[in-house]
Amino acid sequence: MLRTALRPANLGLLALMLSAAVLFSVLGEWQLGRSQAHARISPTETVVPIGDVLQPASDFTGHADHQRVRVSGTWADLPLEQAPDRQLDGRDGSWVVAALTESSSGGLLPVVLGWLPAGQPLPAAPSGAVEITGRLMISEEPAGLDPDGELRAVSSGDLVNVWPGRLYTGFLLADAGSVPSREPASSSGGALSSGGALTAVPSEAPVPRLDPQNLSYAFQWWLFAAFALVLWGKIVKDRHHDELEDQRLAALETRGEGDQDDDGDDGGRAGAAAEHPTDPHATRGGLRAWEDVTVPDARQLTQPDTPQAHR
Repeated sequence: MLRTALRPANLGLLALMLSAAVLFSVLGEWQLGRSQAHARISPTETVVPIGDVLQPASDFTGHADHQRVRVSGTWADLPLEQAPDRQLDGRDGSWVVAALTESSSGGLLPVVLGWLPAGQPLPAAPSGAVEITGRLMISEEPAGLDPDGELRAVSSGDLVNVWPGRLYTGFLLADAGSVPSREPASSSGGALSSGGALTAVPSEAPVPRLDPQNLSYAFQWWLFAAFALVLWGKIVKDRHHDELEDQRLAALETRGEGDQDDDGDDGGRAGAAAEHPTDPHATRGGLRAWEDVTVPDARQLTQPDTPQAHR
């Protein structure tokens, strides 16, 4: 089969198939690059008004999850809440949550102002009008309130028992620097008054996902490249089998001509023996043997005459 594969025609076909395989591979890489480019452009990183993705008391959809939003409103006159058992850089602490009344919808949005180390006192609740940015997160599963009436989770299902009004079904992780001050200070207009220092809770963008359509196109091009090489191997294999079959038929044809020559020689010898018999008496003797055969009298084979009755 190697000899068949190395024939000029098959080598030329191999060069053509290799060129096609390289082209298909390049097209596959191109489609993979397009898929990765779509993944890098995440719509969640574009800051949009919160009203574009979420409304109060509405279902939290996938379009709102991890979406960076801009919120304008006024801090509600409600006490701060704490979500305990939150770690930051290996240290224990809690999240400090405030209520923000969104200006256009009037709904209450839970806002995580920051992380407070364990044992530190709560700062005073912010007040006044504010515009902040942050990342929307889906509400945590309800965990109920502890015996002191404190939160266990940042859950709208639990906050509805603490805050009056319509609540958003998610919460906002405020960006670092979005709230005017996180240091203990005495000021107004949105600043935190006295209390412990808050650290912004880091928020990460969702893991980018490859575009499935372009990814499927890439796999298709790579399959075409593999098919081109497999097709060349199949063609060479078929040609090799055809050559073997031609050789077998040629051998059978040569053997058949030799057998016909042997049959002609035997027929010639038989004809010569018939034209020139070596023992003429044998034939004549055979004829005399037939002449000596005694033929029985045919009359003995007939039935005897039936005796006639006397009259």
